[in-house]
Amino acid sequence: MTVERGEPRDIALARLQLNLSNPRFEDMDGRDEAMIALLQNEQIVELARDIVALGGINPLERLAVFPLEGTGDGEDQQYTTAEGNRRLCALLLIDDPEAVPPDMPNRARYVRTFTDLSHRIAPLLTVPCQVFVDMNETRPWLERLHNGARDGTGRRRWTPEQQARNTSDLTNRAATQLRDLGVELGLVDAQSLSRTTTTQQRFISNSRFRQAMGLVRLDNGRLERTSCWSDFVIMLQQFLSDVANGVVNSRSHNARGDINEYAQRLEQLEGLERRGVPQGPLERRPSEDGDNHVQDTDDSRHGAGSRDSSNDNASGGGGAQSEAGTPSSEPPPSEDQGNPDDNPAPNRNPRSRRNCIGIDDEILASLRRVGVPKLIDLYISFSSVQAPQHALLSMIGCWSFFETLTRAHGRNDGAEFSGYINSIVGRLGVDTQPARNARTLMLAWIANGGNVTKHDWQAAAYDHGQLCNAVDTLKPIIVAIADDIADRQG
Repeated sequence: MTVERGEPRDIALARLQLNLSNPRFEDMDGRDEAMIALLQNEQIVELARDIVALGGINPLERLAVFPLEGTGDGEDQQYTTAEGNRRLCALLLIDDPEAVPPDMPNRARYVRTFTDLSHRIAPLLTVPCQVFVDMNETRPWLERLHNGARDGTGRRRWTPEQQARNTSDLTNRAATQLRDLGVELGLVDAQSLSRTTTTQQRFISNSRFRQAMGLVRLDNGRLERTSCWSDFVIMLQQFLSDVANGVVNSRSHNARGDINEYAQRLEQLEGLERRGVPQGPLERRPSEDGDNHVQDTDDSRHGAGSRDSSNDNASGGGGAQSEAGTPSSEPPPSEDQGNPDDNPAPNRNPRSRRNCIGIDDEILASLRRVGVPKLIDLYISFSSVQAPQHALLSMIGCWSFFETLTRAHGRNDGAEFSGYINSIVGRLGVDTQPARNARTLMLAWIANGGNVTKHDWQAAAYDHGQLCNAVDTLKPIIVAIADDIADRQG
């Protein structure tokens, strides 16, 4: 059997059109309808970010195209995709962000995203293509791409372990790094983590999980740490044990919300100091030699529920020593425990679990689009300071951020920002994100807490956990206000 192989050719992006009869969706009436379907269902934004990060589309996979009937000949000839609709959609929007369809929900946010991406890559004037006569000529090749392994004739996916051996797979590289460290510390054995790379990489790809663990992912795919060694070991032991024992897996935790909830549970483990350190290597550093939280016992290696329960406070006071020499979670017996009010700034809030609020990429991108340095610096500052040591600075900084953001949007100097925001959410299209009661409560809490913390000589809002929750809840409103400011400027 002779199968047509097509002809390789670089074609101008302007001469390529989306296939409106692509198998990824039912037949579409026009380009806008096809783009909306792709943007909503096919992770086009993520694909566009990858294209920009790598400087172009994958050279190992050309677009398969064929001439579009009725579009002329020669230089006027237009082509449509047989393979590569997602990539073409991403390229078209990177080239022209305003091409986001007018009816696309949250259009301003998509335009902002693609505008930012377009500034980070040289114009893509031509696209590597394989040109066929018509759609039928491409079908044998499409079947081998998309119909599974087909008894070896189609494309076979790498197993997670095979993916981990490919050093260019950045997420798997991080998963391998965590697993190897856990095995080296004796938290788990290597065999118990076999065939769990997919689960590990799913969690590491989640920014909320990395935030809880105090992990920073570098451009080369490796991980660095911002949580203190003792906290990191406690959380790493729990995570790897849960993975090894099947408590978490890629099926039970296959959605972002599931992983976010698990990250919150990690932050609530007993024995955490909730103390940050400067970003640096994942492994224990010389300055942390005094932190000894790894117990070389069968329980610490394999038990999902076993974890060190030391609870030294941030000022350096140690707990009682257990017989094994590991700090106990119980304070030493004392005839005089002292007056708790003698300590001016204890961590009294059991919900204050996160080391810091954390910088959200989407919020930061919106603020950068506004272009007001004070807004950007305020957000980075109050989101980055460590709790519980600096919970009050974070509270006042957040309050000041909302004051500044709403003032930039048009709030009169004498009006409260909470009332102003409640009056504009309908126009901004976020009156239900979050729900009215949640929005009112969170805004009032920040307004009152920041005001009291700043002005009262004694009272203060110490609840850093509540502040984290408030900022998370109000994220859609922050983004919408910033987008509206930027849209009016542009």
